[in-house]
Amino acid sequence: MTSSVIPLDLLPRGHRAKVQSVAGPSAIRQRFEETGLRPGMELEMVEPGDPCLLRIEGTVFGFRSCGRFDVLVMPLS
Repeated sequence: MTSSVIPLDLLPRGHRAKVQSVAGPSAIRQRFEETGLRPGMELEMVEPGDPCLLRIEGTVFGFRSCGRFDVLVMPLS
């Protein structure tokens, strides 16, 4: 896994990353922030797809259409 910034939906199963940016309508950004999906936070891709499952601060969240989110992450080695 490289250390370049990638879209969230390209993060492979079981890999961890640090959120670099979250863009989109304010209602979507607010929902992400409520779950901990905000710049600087670490997450793990539990299951890619639709819905994708992300582990954020020890809790697993399901998000529909992960590839439509404007979330960029930096994979962690």
